[in-house]
Amino acid sequence: MKKKFIAGILFAASLSLGAGAWRQSARADDQNGYNADIPQMEGQSIEDEADDLYRSSLPQKYITDNLPKIKNQSPYGACWSFVMAALAEINVSRNGGNMPDYSEMHLVNFTYDGTTDPLGGFSGDSNYCGSAKGKLDIGCNYELAASSVANWKGYADESVLPYNIGNATAVENGEVDSKLAYDDTAHIRNFYLGDIVNDRDNVKELIQKYGAVGVDYYNKQSGYYNEATNSYYCNSDITGNHAVTIVGWDDNYSASDFSINPGENGAWLVRNSWGSVGDEYNYNGYFWMSYCDKSLDPTAIAVDCVTKADSDFYDNNYQYDGSIYSATCRTTAAANIFTAQKGYEQLKAISFVTDDTDEDYTIKIYNRLSDPTDPQSGTLVDTITGTTSYKGMYTIKLDKTVYVSKNDKYSVVIELTKHDGSRGAFRCETSGNISGIRFTASAAENTSFVLSKGSWVDVVNVNGIGNVRIKAYTDNMSGLIYADGKWNYYDNGVIKTDLTTLIKYNGNWFYLRGGTIDWGYTGLVKYNGNWFYVKSGKVDFSASTLCKYNGSWWYVRSGVVDFSKTTLVKYNGYWFYVKSGRVDFSAVTLIKYNGYWFYVKNGVVDFSGSTLCRYNGYWFYVKNGVVDFSGSTLCRYNGYWFYVKNGVVDFSGSTLCKYNGTWWYVKNGVVDFSATTLCKYKGTWFYVKKGAVDFKNSTLCKYNGNWYLVGSGVVSWNYSGKYKYNGNWFNIKGGIVRF
Repeated sequence: MKKKFIAGILFAASLSLGAGAWRQSARADDQNGYNADIPQMEGQSIEDEADDLYRSSLPQKYITDNLPKIKNQSPYGACWSFVMAALAEINVSRNGGNMPDYSEMHLVNFTYDGTTDPLGGFSGDSNYCGSAKGKLDIGCNYELAASSVANWKGYADESVLPYNIGNATAVENGEVDSKLAYDDTAHIRNFYLGDIVNDRDNVKELIQKYGAVGVDYYNKQSGYYNEATNSYYCNSDITGNHAVTIVGWDDNYSASDFSINPGENGAWLVRNSWGSVGDEYNYNGYFWMSYCDKSLDPTAIAVDCVTKADSDFYDNNYQYDGSIYSATCRTTAAANIFTAQKGYEQLKAISFVTDDTDEDYTIKIYNRLSDPTDPQSGTLVDTITGTTSYKGMYTIKLDKTVYVSKNDKYSVVIELTKHDGSRGAFRCETSGNISGIRFTASAAENTSFVLSKGSWVDVVNVNGIGNVRIKAYTDNMSGLIYADGKWNYYDNGVIKTDLTTLIKYNGNWFYLRGGTIDWGYTGLVKYNGNWFYVKSGKVDFSASTLCKYNGSWWYVRSGVVDFSKTTLVKYNGYWFYVKSGRVDFSAVTLIKYNGYWFYVKNGVVDFSGSTLCRYNGYWFYVKNGVVDFSGSTLCRYNGYWFYVKNGVVDFSGSTLCKYNGTWWYVKNGVVDFSATTLCKYKGTWFYVKKGAVDFKNSTLCKYNGNWYLVGSGVVSWNYSGKYKYNGNWFNIKGGIVRF
C-alpha cells in the first residue's frame, strides 16, 4: 500500500487523451503544475554549439526520400498508430534497411492490453480500455504510445496482425492471442521530442536525422484546406484531433497559396493516412501545412529504431513500468534494482525517460548488491556521463563489458540535474483513469528508488508514482564464458547442461561435461570421428602417450588416438605393444622399433631374459628383450634346447653348437640329448655321447653301418691297429673297424 508523499520529490501525471485522434497533453499546466508535453528519446548528448552549426546548414527546402506507400486508416480513428508505424518505417528504411510494413493493429491492441512482461517485471500493472468507443476509436497520445512500444510490444510486421475488419473485431473483443505481443521485428532505440511551434529548426533537424516527425493538429477541411494548392492553414487556437506525419518543409512556400493568408511564407510537407492516388499531393495523401498553423500542438515526435539485423536489438528488456500512464518525479537521482533471470547475460545498455531538457546525467551500474534496499551496495562496474538535449527516453550504451549471472542483483543508478543545478525530471509509471482507459501501476518493494534528502526511498513509500522508467537491456550470452569461478558453455544465456563435447576457445580445445569445462578430467573424448586426449580438461596436442579408456589402453600421438599405428610406446617405465592404436595385452610377438626387434610378452616388452619368439613363420632368438642377430647359440624354450643361427632357429640339419663350454649335438634345430653318434662339423667328425661331444674317452662308435674309432672326441682317422671294445679286440684301419 502506498504511503504519504515524501517531501522534496515533485511529481505530476499526464492526463490527455482524445476521442478518435492522437491527442497531446494540454498546453496549459495542469493543477499539479506539470506541463504535460510528452518526453522524447535521444541518444548521447548533442552540444549546443554543434546544434547551432548543424542548423546553419539546414536547406530551405527538404523532403525525405524513399517514403512508404500511403496507408488508409478507414474506417477507424487509429491515426496515431499509423503515425507511429510510419515514423518507424521511414527511420528503418533511411538507416539502410529494406522498407518495412509495421502493423498498426498490433500497436492499437497491445497499447491497451496489460500483457505480461516476459521477465515478469509487470506484475500488478495493467492498461485497460473500457470505453464504448473501443480501442480503435478512442485515440491515444504520444507518451502512451511511445511507452508501450518502449516496452517492446511492437513494432511487429503487418503480417502478424493485419489491419482489417476481422482483426478489428478480435481487438475490440479481446480475442487477440497475447503471445503476439512481443512478436516484434523492430524496437525503439530512441524517440525525440521537438517544439514545432517555438523551434522549427529543432524539428527540421529531427526530420533530416530520422526521416519524419509525428504531430497533432485540428482537422477540418472546410475553410482551412485549399484544394487547388493542396495546402492547409488553421487560424484558430484549437486543440488538435488528428495525428499526421511531417516528412519535409519549404521555407519559401507562399503564404498566398493558403485559403487564409497566415502572413508568413513557409510550410511543412504533411503525410496523411487516408489513402492516396498515385504520388500527387492531396489531402488524403500529402499536403502542405503552414508553419503558422495555430492548431498544431508544439510537441513533434521522432523515433530512432533498430531491427533484428542490428547489434542493438537486444535479447532482454529488464523493466517494471508496465503502466504506460506517467507522472514526473523531480529528484537528483533515481535507481532500479533488477535480478538477472537468465544463466548469463551481458548488460549492454540502459534507458531512462526525462521530462526536461539540458540535464547532466551520470549513470552508475552496480553488480551483485549486498543490500536489496540500497542500490549502491554492490560493486561499481561502469560509470557513464552525458547531457540531454530533448525531453524523452534515452538509450545509453555501456562503456565497459558487464556480465550478470542468474539471480545476480544489479542496479542502474542515474543522477540527473539541470545545468542550473536544479533537480532532474524522471518519468515514472502511475495509475489513473481517463476517457474510459484505466491504468494501474503496482510497484513491488526493492525495485525502484528515488533520492530524498540524501537517502534512498523505495517508491512504494511515495504517493502518486510507481516504478521509475529505467530499463536495462541485456544480451543472452552464447559460447564459452567464465562466470562464478567456472567456465560454462551458454546457449542464449542458459548453461547447456546437455552438452558434453570438445569446444574450441582462443586457439585451444576444452572438454565440456554438462556444459562446464571439467578441469578434473584426463582421458579420451570422441569428437568429429576422432578420439582426442584430454589432460586436466584441455586437449593436449603435445602428448604422445598411452591413455586408459573403457578398460583399454590407447595410443595417443600429438593429442589424438592413432589407430593406424602398430608400435612400441613407453609409459611409466615400461614399453607397451600397440596394435592399431590399442595396447594388445594378449600379444606375444616381435616388433621392430628404432631399428631393433623387440620381444613382446603379454603386451609389454620383456627385458628379463632370453627366449625364443615365433614371428612370420620363424623362431627368433631374443636376448634381454631384443632379437640378437649377432651369433649362434642355444636357447632353451618349452623344455627344449634350440639351435640359433644368426638370431633365428635353424631347423635345416644337424650340427654342433658350443654353449656354456660344451659342444652340443643339434639335430633339426634341437639338441638331441638321446643321441650317441658322430657329427661332422667344420670338416671334423666329432663323437657325440648323449647329445654332447665327449672329449674325454676313447671308444668305438657306430655311424651309418660302420664302426669308427674315436679318441678325445674326434674320429682317429690316422690310427691303424688293434682296439679293445666291450671285451673284444677289433682290427682298426684308418680309424674304421675292419671286419
